[in-house]
Amino acid sequence: FGGVTLSDQDPAGWIEPLDDLMEMTNDDGKVFGDVLQDSYDVYGLLDGKRYVLPMCGPSAPGFTYNATMFEELGLGDPPTTVTELKALVDKINALPVNNDSNKNNDIAPFAWGGLVPSYWNSAVLTWWAQIDGEEKLKEFYEMETVEVYAPNARPGLKKALELFRELICTGTGVPKNSLDGAMSKNNIRMQNDFVLGKAAMMVGVYGVENETKDLIDPDTVLKMFYIPYIDGAQEKDGKPIKIMALEGQDFMFIPSASKNKELAKKFLLWISTERMCREFTRTTSFAAPFKYDRDNIEGVSALTQSMMDASEDIVMVGHSFSSNPIVNQLQLFVFGANWPPYADMVTKNMTPQEVLETAYSTAKAKWGPLSEQFGRN
Repeated sequence: FGGVTLSDQDPAGWIEPLDDLMEMTNDDGKVFGDVLQDSYDVYGLLDGKRYVLPMCGPSAPGFTYNATMFEELGLGDPPTTVTELKALVDKINALPVNNDSNKNNDIAPFAWGGLVPSYWNSAVLTWWAQIDGEEKLKEFYEMETVEVYAPNARPGLKKALELFRELICTGTGVPKNSLDGAMSKNNIRMQNDFVLGKAAMMVGVYGVENETKDLIDPDTVLKMFYIPYIDGAQEKDGKPIKIMALEGQDFMFIPSASKNKELAKKFLLWISTERMCREFTRTTSFAAPFKYDRDNIEGVSALTQSMMDASEDIVMVGHSFSSNPIVNQLQLFVFGANWPPYADMVTKNMTPQEVLETAYSTAKAKWGPLSEQFGRN
C-alpha cells in the first residue's frame, strides 16, 4: 500500500509494524486481532512485532473431481481414506471405456503434468503432515539444525513418497493411473484434458475454473475433496487431524515510508468485515484470512464452496509460520531446494530414500552459508 520507493530507507525500517491494527475495531464491531484466523497467531511476527498479514486464508489441499462424471459412471462418493482412494482408482481403470479397443475415450484416474510436478505437493505434503503431525512439522520448519532433514527424521514424508510411487510410478518412465502423455504436459494442457473428461480427478485445485472456463461444459459440476487420510494419520478425539503443510503464501504489508499508512490500516479493517470476506471469496474463489461464515456464499461455484467446506478447522504449518529467517524467507524447502521430485521418481525411478538423501545433502550444502547470512548458529 502507498506506492513508495524504498531505496533511501533503512532496510530494517521498511515495513510498518501492525500491532496497533490488531487492537482496532472494524465496522462489524469486532477487534481485528480477534477476527484474524487462529491459525495465523504467529504469522508475520518478528521479535514479537507483527509486520505481515496473509493475503488468503486456509484453503484445504485436495483433489478436484468431476462430480458429474462420478455420478454418471457410478463411481460413488469421493474417498476419505487412502484405502478408498486406491479402490476408486481400480474402479476407474475397470470402466468399460478403459477396456475397449478405442483409446481415445479412455478416462484416467489422475490428471497431472510432468512439466508442473509440484501439483503433487498438495497430496504428498499433506500425507506427510497427517502422519508426522503438527508438532513434528513445526520442529522441521523451525530448523534448529540441519538434522531435521535426516531421512530417518521424516518417516511420514518417506511414507507419503512411497504412496506416490505406488499410485503413479512404474519404473519404466511412463506413469500409471495418469493422463496419456502426462510427462509432457504443463498445467494448462493437463487442466484442459481434465475438464474435457479425460481424467476423473486432478491433483490440486489452483486456477482450473478460471484457466479453462471456455472449455467447461455448462452442465459439468466440478468439486474438490480433502486429501484422503493415509494409514497412520495422527488422530485427536478418535478422528484424523485435518492438517496441511503450506509452502509459502501471498502476503500483505504496509511500507513504513508510505504517506497513507492510516488509510491502509482502514482498508485492512474494511476487508476484515463479514461482507467483504464473503465478497473476497466470491471474487477470487479463495478463502479470506479472517473468521467469517463460509456457508452458502452467493455466486460461488460448487468447486469453490466445496473447498471452503473442506477448509473448516484445518491446521496449517509451514514456512510462513516459522520464526527462522532461513525458512520464512524461502531459502530452504521441504526437499532442500525448490525441487519437487515427482518427475524424477517417474523418469529416473528415484526411490523415496534417494529423494530424502538428496534433500539432506542439498540442505547441508546450503546450511553453513545461510546460517552465516542470517546470523543463525
